[in-house]
Amino acid sequence: MSREIVYDGRRIRVAVASLLRIDGRTATKEIVLHPGAVAILPVVDDEHVCLLRNFRFPLGQTLWEIPAGTLEPGEDVLHAAQRELAEETGYQAADWEMLTAFYPSPGIMDEVLHVFVGSSLTPGPMRLGIDEQMEPQTVALAWVHDGTIRDAKTMIALLLWQSKRL
Repeated sequence: MSREIVYDGRRIRVAVASLLRIDGRTATKEIVLHPGAVAILPVVDDEHVCLLRNFRFPLGQTLWEIPAGTLEPGEDVLHAAQRELAEETGYQAADWEMLTAFYPSPGIMDEVLHVFVGSSLTPGPMRLGIDEQMEPQTVALAWVHDGTIRDAKTMIALLLWQSKRL
């Protein structure tokens, strides 16, 4: 396989790759190269979590999501999770648990998303980036079952966490 970087942005790179197929033909694929990310399920109590109302420009919609963010080069995933939770919600968590890691869109990108649960929360000030418009709110876990939550990472985190508690 050979690949050429055709775009080098602030958070992602895009490569065009040429693959030699089993049948001997060459296929071309576009690949989004991503440094990886973290997501955090902030557990308020047994029935409530903190989610963000987050406007997503590509969709033109506001979604309910768990806090998440891109890894900095060489950054430890737990450190990144702690940073993102504080920046996006103001919360500090005393207890941390790695819930899972998964590939959000393996057909187009190489991103790995590391999902943590943060609990024993202490409130503090948010530190949103200039391009972020988020509103944290404590919500009921039932939202994952009634269609209110449509973000995949949030669904995965909530459903896995609920299943681990059973």
